[in-house]
Amino acid sequence: MKKAAVIILALITALLVSSCGKKEDTKQITGQTKESVINPMVESDETELKKKTGLGIKLPEKASGVSYYLINNEIGQIGFDLGKKSYTLRSKKANAADDFSGLYYTWTESKEVKVKGNDAEVHIYSAEGTDLGSLIWFDQGKGTAYTLTVEGKTTAEELVKTAESIVK
Repeated sequence: MKKAAVIILALITALLVSSCGKKEDTKQITGQTKESVINPMVESDETELKKKTGLGIKLPEKASGVSYYLINNEIGQIGFDLGKKSYTLRSKKANAADDFSGLYYTWTESKEVKVKGNDAEVHIYSAEGTDLGSLIWFDQGKGTAYTLTVEGKTTAEELVKTAESIVK
C-alpha cells in the first residue's frame, strides 16, 4: 500500500512539475509574439493626412465620432458616423484606383458610377444579416485613390452623394 501511495504521489508531482513548465513556456512565446507585432495604424489629424495622402475633406456638420489615422505612413483614414451609419474614408497617393478598403466580400451588387467626373465602382453586400457598401475611385487630377465604405443598408447613389459632399 505504501508503494502504491509513493508511486501515485510521484506521478502527481511529475504532472504538476511538467504542467508548470508548460505555462512558463507559453508566457515566453506569448511575450515574444506581442513584441513582434507592430500596429500599422497611428492616430493622426486632418492636417497630417492631407500632407501625406492628399486627402482634403469637409465632413458634414452632423458627423460624429470622428477619428483620423495614418496607416503604414501612406494611407489616410477618417472614420465617422452620420445618422445611424458608420463610414470609413481612406485615401492614398496613387496612379490608379485601388481597393484598399479592407473589405473582402463576394459582393451581391456592383455598379460603375462617376464621382466628381471620375470613374468609380460601387459594391454592395447584403446577405446573412450584414449590409455594407464600398465606393472605389481615383482622382487623376490629384493623383489620389479613395475608398469610402459604410456599414448599413446603402445604395450606389447614396455612396456617391456622400463621397462628393465630403471630398474637396
